[in-house]
Amino acid sequence: MNAVAMAPVTALTEKRVVGSGVIITGLEFELIFDPIGLNKEGLSAEGWVHRPSELLFEIETRAHSIGLTWLPGTPPKCIRMINRPARI
Repeated sequence: MNAVAMAPVTALTEKRVVGSGVIITGLEFELIFDPIGLNKEGLSAEGWVHRPSELLFEIETRAHSIGLTWLPGTPPKCIRMINRPARI
């Protein structure tokens, strides 16, 4: 699918937006922008990345990226998503 879609991620108990669900060409993921009240260490252990600075999409010989900016002093973190053909 050649499509991009976004939807809010909300904290139901507090009725506030805490991030965004994103679909880019069929790849779904969630970005958490406001982790207040969440266990950051637990999220990190599950593979969540707090405030990524770059989303890098690699498909065979091509790569595309989306840059995200945060407050000064936020360390850079890149999330790489690689699409490789299945080998049978």
